Amino acid sequence: MQTTFTHITASCQCKQVTFTAVKPALLELVCHCVDCQRFTEHSFAKLSFFKVTDTQVRGELSQEILQSNTGNTVTRQRCKQCGTAMFDQSTGFPDIKGVVSETLAPLYQFNPRFHIWVSQKVEGVIIEDDCKQFEKNFYV
Repeated sequence: MQTTFTHITASCQCKQVTFTAVKPALLELVCHCVDCQRFTEHSFAKLSFFKVTDTQVRGELSQEILQSNTGNTVTRQRCKQCGTAMFDQSTGFPDIKGVVSETLAPLYQFNPRFHIWVSQKVEGVIIEDDCKQFEKNFYV
């Protein structure tokens, strides 16, 4: 029996910020850059990217704007109340929004296509052999 896609949801820890996507993620990846490590407070960031026009965000966010290693402006957003890392968006890809995959609803199946910025990977982090890896970004 085939199931029909309905939507994907995400929320912060305090549930004040919610995210809904009406279509599946376009791309999923793991980023090992130092900025993502700092943003997520983990050894890497698991990100699912959705087309902006297919998403809706509710709640109050704080944001940090930085310049990436590729020269793009990156906006990182957290819940203003609880501080959960939620979203990542770059001027290099203005039509897609990255969602920190740990915030997606529990039944969400994260399936990354590749790992980027492995040149900044934390020592001891193991990447499966069958997953494509890029020393920097996949488009550099």
